[in-house]
Amino acid sequence: MEPFLRSCKSYVVLGCLNHFEEVHVVLGNESCDLDSAVASVVTAFLLHQKLRKEKRLCLTLVDHNVLSADQQCLEEAVVRVIDHHKLECRDRRMRCDMTVEMVGSCCTLVAEKMFTTCPSVIDQQIAMLLYGTILLDTVCLLKEAKRATEKDINIVIKLETKLEKVTRIEVFEALQKAKFDLSGLTFEEMLRKDLKVVEGNKFRIAIPSIPGFLEDLKAEPKLSIAMEEFITQNNYHGLVIMTIHHNSETRKVQRQIAVYSPDPVIKEQIVNTLKGAQDPGLELEPLHLGISDLMSFNQRNIAASRKVVLPLVRSFIQESPVSSHSAKGSKIPTSSSYFFHSFHTNALTRVPTSFLKHNHKTKLSVSMFSRHKFIPKSNTTLTFLLKFLKILK
Repeated sequence: MEPFLRSCKSYVVLGCLNHFEEVHVVLGNESCDLDSAVASVVTAFLLHQKLRKEKRLCLTLVDHNVLSADQQCLEEAVVRVIDHHKLECRDRRMRCDMTVEMVGSCCTLVAEKMFTTCPSVIDQQIAMLLYGTILLDTVCLLKEAKRATEKDINIVIKLETKLEKVTRIEVFEALQKAKFDLSGLTFEEMLRKDLKVVEGNKFRIAIPSIPGFLEDLKAEPKLSIAMEEFITQNNYHGLVIMTIHHNSETRKVQRQIAVYSPDPVIKEQIVNTLKGAQDPGLELEPLHLGISDLMSFNQRNIAASRKVVLPLVRSFIQESPVSSHSAKGSKIPTSSSYFFHSFHTNALTRVPTSFLKHNHKTKLSVSMFSRHKFIPKSNTTLTFLLKFLKILK
């Protein structure tokens, strides 16, 4: 894997992409969490082993199945989807290879595809990337977390045949410690660390996921001002903060959710949408934190992760009546245009990209996610995965 990544980096740095007849992009979701990043990397590696002749630009979406508003121009290039979220874009079925299943981790589906098509390429390093990510996403297959499916469990067992001298709890706790380490991060950086954005109808709602409890935010000085600045600077209209806490001793998982918007109408409408959710419901209980402008709740349904909340918020901005003055004059930044412009000019420090795969002189597959470092060399598979997670932080 590492020699492969280093060689592919050189293709980008040297500006050699025009030498290829075909560019196949594996695009992870905008939050760039470990599941999305590892799914992108390993899927690109899988395509490197077995790539079909398609159009000049081909897109494989992993860990999401809906392109953001500023990526809609790429819709016709989508040829493959591997995702574990609710299917929201159904008109691709006739032209795309669709693998969409509500398992605990997208990497479970990627691993299943590798075991089916190219099992011989699953070495210890690739196995650990997939194994650790699945454990982290499913809270170490904990039954009480209600995240793991039978397929997640079976794939973990198969991956363990490729690994030596590792235990599930050792891998999970090491990754969770790294993921939940927020030391040195500002409030804005905590929000950006694991962030997804839902947009439509000229509205943008940010949904960050933060480890810990909402009560921890009370330590943030001038929290209301910080939230308002975050919203204003990024042209958002609302903020839905989700938190998760896992107690390794009691094995108890707790979730909380909070809604903020400088527009009280939008805030109330988002809250009503979340409260009214059914199948599944979030089972929200009011939480009084004494933080002005922030409506907070304990979430009793701990199985309802962000992949459940995302379509709820999307339905709100697409269907619910909203205050028209709030969206008036709003501007949605064209981040994709800037991304690809920077890519062509090799401006990798500002709009960072990792491109991962080549196949002789005629084809190139790439995996893209918004971080600025490439995977470093390491001696052990777990250390490799931990460093990977550190990069994403």
